[in-house]
Amino acid sequence: MENAKHKSNRTAPVRKARSKADTFPLFQRSDGRWCKKIGGKHEYFGRDKDEALERYKRFVGMGSLGLDPAADAIGTRELFNRYLTSHQQAMLAGEIGARTLSDSASTLRRAAAILGDRPVSSLGAADFATLKTRWSKGRSIITVSGDVRRLKAAFRWGLNEGLLPKLPQYGSGFKPAPARAVRLAKSQRAALMFEADELRLLVDSAGVQLKAIVLLGANAALLPVDIARLEFEEIDLDRSTLRQARGKTGVDRQCWLWPQTVEAVKAAIEARPKPAKPEYRDLVFLTESGNPMVRTRTPAKAAKDIKKALNATVINRVTSDFRGLMQDCKVYRHRRGFGALRHGFLTIAEQGRDFAAVACVMGHVLPGVGSHYRERVGADRIKAACEIVRTWLFGAEPPAPKKRKAK
Repeated sequence: MENAKHKSNRTAPVRKARSKADTFPLFQRSDGRWCKKIGGKHEYFGRDKDEALERYKRFVGMGSLGLDPAADAIGTRELFNRYLTSHQQAMLAGEIGARTLSDSASTLRRAAAILGDRPVSSLGAADFATLKTRWSKGRSIITVSGDVRRLKAAFRWGLNEGLLPKLPQYGSGFKPAPARAVRLAKSQRAALMFEADELRLLVDSAGVQLKAIVLLGANAALLPVDIARLEFEEIDLDRSTLRQARGKTGVDRQCWLWPQTVEAVKAAIEARPKPAKPEYRDLVFLTESGNPMVRTRTPAKAAKDIKKALNATVINRVTSDFRGLMQDCKVYRHRRGFGALRHGFLTIAEQGRDFAAVACVMGHVLPGVGSHYRERVGADRIKAACEIVRTWLFGAEPPAPKKRKAK
């Protein structure tokens, strides 16, 4: 009886309240992988806790949609982040420009905000129809067509990388505008170039470094990324020449530099800040802090968390400084930026009708078999093309005074 009484008076063990950490749906194995037993089978979701949780949610969500999680385990956000990470690496390697990366990031952010983070395999024609309708509100067909191309490029990349088993079903309406519609839209907008008086005002109003940058854009048709990666060995101020392989096409571009450009670049080099890192010492132009004029700032967590790549920021001081200069000079107009200097060079230089020389400065490849056989374009032809633009901008130089013969 005593034993029974003693047993009946025992206090029941106190059950600990489950902490927030105990509600985590996955458990971690000894090898560090997060796991969950689903349908009698252990499914593994990686070693990173946050990423494993996202993969688990996506896995469960695909099952609720009647999809096979093993067929396509990647969602829109992860695909876009991986695509932008590859684009960042391509930009650092000089394969694409900063504008290309920036435009792609902007398009994919807008797409992710509308589509949400969902399995790519669950996307259908109705989703893309909604996406295009919302993209089209208050925006031109040229801009929307660019968004469509960039989004499809991300999905094609996922297919080529083996991340997608097949492309989504876009539907018949999710495609860029026809070429005829684009041409009509372009004909209705103002020309994307500066007139000579506007460009002279910009040059005269710019600071030391920005003046050199503007003149290189007008004289050599350089874009911001070309400015940012220009190295000392690519520019010979004593011979007034610039030679740089264009990252986008790989074409070896050459240019004769105007006297005004040479003088401005020399002044900019004298005032050049100290490089922030040893690898920047060969760059001609640097920011006040000694960094490249165009670079990508990626969140520190992006190295461990691929989802953070979508939040990377492209810092383009060439574009932002030039925009501020345009606003100060009251010549700013929507869609007309630093690239308009390149538009102006080709428009004016082609009046000389030496298209091969103009293409050599622009870094273009002319269509036709001639580009295969043409080994070089003479320096005199390149100088003549650049001189046409210089004369248009600054006017013809007065002839040198004739020397009097000694009596």
